[in-house]
Amino acid sequence: MEDYRKPIEQVFQDLKSDPHGLTEKEAQIRLRKYGPNILKKKKARSAFEIFIGQLSNFLVLLLIFALLISLFTQPLSHSLVLFFIILLNVLMGFVLELKAEKSLEALKQIFTPKATVLREGQEKMIEASGLVIGDVVLLNQGDRVPADLRVFESSNLEIDESALTGESVPVSKNPAPLSSTLPLAERKNLAFCGTLVTSGRGKGVVVATGSDTEIGQIASSIQEAPETTPLQERLNYLGKILASISFIFVVGIFLLGFLKGMKPLELLNYSLALLVSAAPEGLPTIVTLTLAIGVIKMANNKAIVRKLPAVETLAGVNVICVDKTGTLTKNEMTVKRVWLVQTGEIEIQGEGYLPEPKIQPKADLKQLIKAGFLCNNAALNFNQEKKRWEVVGDPTEGALLVLGHKAEIERESQNHKRIAEILFDEKRRLMSVIFQEEKKTFLYTKGAPEAVLSICRLGEKEKKSAEKEIAKLSQEGYRVLGLGFKEIKEKIHSPVDREEIEKGLSFLGLVGLIDPLAPRVKEAMKLCQSAQIKPVIITGDHKLTALNIAHQLGLPISEENILTGDQLEALSEEELAKSIERIALFARVSPAQKTKIVKAFQKKGYQVAMTGDGVNDAPALKIADIGIALGQRGQDIAKEAGDLILTDDRFSTIEKAVEYARTIYDNIQKFTSYLLAGNYIEISLVSLAFLLNLPAPLTPLQILWLNLITEGGPALALAVEKPEPKIMEEPPKNPQKTTLLPLLAAAVLLASLGILSSGILFLSYLGVDETLARSTVFAFVALYELTIILSFRRKEPFWQGGVFSNRWMIAAVLSSLLLQFLALYSPLSRPLGATALPFSHWLILLCVSLGVFLVLETSKLFKNKKWF
Repeated sequence: MEDYRKPIEQVFQDLKSDPHGLTEKEAQIRLRKYGPNILKKKKARSAFEIFIGQLSNFLVLLLIFALLISLFTQPLSHSLVLFFIILLNVLMGFVLELKAEKSLEALKQIFTPKATVLREGQEKMIEASGLVIGDVVLLNQGDRVPADLRVFESSNLEIDESALTGESVPVSKNPAPLSSTLPLAERKNLAFCGTLVTSGRGKGVVVATGSDTEIGQIASSIQEAPETTPLQERLNYLGKILASISFIFVVGIFLLGFLKGMKPLELLNYSLALLVSAAPEGLPTIVTLTLAIGVIKMANNKAIVRKLPAVETLAGVNVICVDKTGTLTKNEMTVKRVWLVQTGEIEIQGEGYLPEPKIQPKADLKQLIKAGFLCNNAALNFNQEKKRWEVVGDPTEGALLVLGHKAEIERESQNHKRIAEILFDEKRRLMSVIFQEEKKTFLYTKGAPEAVLSICRLGEKEKKSAEKEIAKLSQEGYRVLGLGFKEIKEKIHSPVDREEIEKGLSFLGLVGLIDPLAPRVKEAMKLCQSAQIKPVIITGDHKLTALNIAHQLGLPISEENILTGDQLEALSEEELAKSIERIALFARVSPAQKTKIVKAFQKKGYQVAMTGDGVNDAPALKIADIGIALGQRGQDIAKEAGDLILTDDRFSTIEKAVEYARTIYDNIQKFTSYLLAGNYIEISLVSLAFLLNLPAPLTPLQILWLNLITEGGPALALAVEKPEPKIMEEPPKNPQKTTLLPLLAAAVLLASLGILSSGILFLSYLGVDETLARSTVFAFVALYELTIILSFRRKEPFWQGGVFSNRWMIAAVLSSLLLQFLALYSPLSRPLGATALPFSHWLILLCVSLGVFLVLETSKLFKNKKWF
């Protein structure tokens, strides 16, 4: 019999579990037996498949074709060198692509979904992959169901199953067993893996995991398509354009040489070498690898980029809309003030979640503390490993729990039975619970103080005193909550009429909670401002509370820079867009209003990042240029809507992520320009020589050697260049501005200097010895490229940039130099058509290279350190 047709007692019996969950020991045994709770994925390419893929590369096939020709037309040594070049090219491409494949696979594993389970009766957050059959899972609004569950407890639990069943309306879940065989959409006591909890709470026991779930059985046919970033697409486009131009050039050179009487096979060798040299065939792989490595570094620094295209967008962000609580603050709420109508203000001792020191409250204070303790869905646990108290759930509710433990309320509340809950919503800004306490029934309510006051029976004098205290606490930076209660004498009907039942409460008082600023937040805020990024604070708190935090952060915000939720609601989208640039703080804003804020900034041409953590934040995260989900307290639906997930929920992590994104973007531009410059030095030199009826300044093998041996390593080292010291003093990258022209401009400048110097050297020695002249150019082009890369790697002068800050660059340059010396001073020189250079030649080459190097370095002082 199917699980949805069985009574829940029988389901637990069959699964050898119970409503308190499994023991850790039993869970580990089952995990080893059944395997992790993950879906089958498309098999990654093996190393052998990647290697074979290199051999089918069009340019490698051209080289193999050239090798076959040389076997019949050239000495064996010539063919061996060409074979060596092909082998190194294939191995380099293989290593790069294998690394990129592994990096992208690692990237997919960085973010692991979480699940809240009961183990040995204790709530625990674990990775969803660790779920096993028989585990008891807690479901809350905004969660993604982590496995197939048989629901056995439901409090207004509704789940969106459209992804699985196609039903557009959320399904209300009921724990009762069903009597007959039913289709998926009608199994109302099951929660299916991958579906979303849209409202309410519930509990379920795991009946299927991984590929045995309903969605797992159809997942094998669904595979995610590989993504390319806008930058990659533009570079791929650039590569195609350049390859086409190069092909036309090469055909022109072939025809010109043929008309001049050159041998067809010699011309073919030149043509193939130039075609391989001109096409930036390794560029897409290096770009992918750079993005993947950069994103993994960002993840190690607590910022998980879910999709590669987000990196380019993040580099161009110029507005960051950020939640106050937990992002600008520590998210460790502590009740520090309590205000009672009769007693006035009371100070509460203690910090954080430690339930000390104990207090012995009088009756009115005790009733307020009890209301906060019961009107609560958080849990306070002691972490044995970390030796500290931790809150599972909302930090504000956690602070009320801590206060309850200080007053030892939990002891007398053990026999109280919760019989109903009226969930918090943004319009009411209230949450209520109904408890059976012996023979009496009570309703407890907490929420925004203004909302609580509006439903309480309170005299005008007392109400004014409460409003005055709210303003005072808010101005001092406290988050303020109101609490009320009443005894319910009538029978409770299901569903509860929340509007009627929440009327006529007795007002208990106010609590003032403080949440100190997060570490490094002031420094990060200052860096964002220097980077021409506008920080915008969004909070549900009173505007005076938010203004106090803004001033603590050093933000020059006054009344004219503030907009409240009510004022925001009254404005049309057009009216808001007109005034949006002066607004830096939104107070008493609901998550649903965030979408309106994002659209207003976007209408003004801003690239907007928006933080969020809940169901109602998801639309704003989706339409923002960068949606930033909070990983610690964020709900699954928010994480899936976001492009970036913060594992520590800190604003300083956002600032660091922007810095990393800008660095990745800069490095891609640097090595792209460098590769293009190197490629076009060789093709231009040969083309000019043909046009001027001069001997070729480089042999085909020399062209291939320079392109494939001496350029690849240094270009790759540019991909891991560290951030520029003043990268957060530069403006954001303009997403509308094309990348192609600046890259080509930089490449043409560098290539022109190299071509001019090479041409002068070649002509100077041509009359003495043609082989010596050609060897001089061969050595100079290598030395020139290795010299300019040391200048090109930083926007600031070389002596200020940390000469040895990139150890990979130093290793790559030294390795390339060593290979170049082998090409000139070993038996390799003969098939390469080169000869050993005297020491005096090296002095001349070094002086010319250093001269160009100094020109480039000096230009940095006059160009405000801007390359592009």
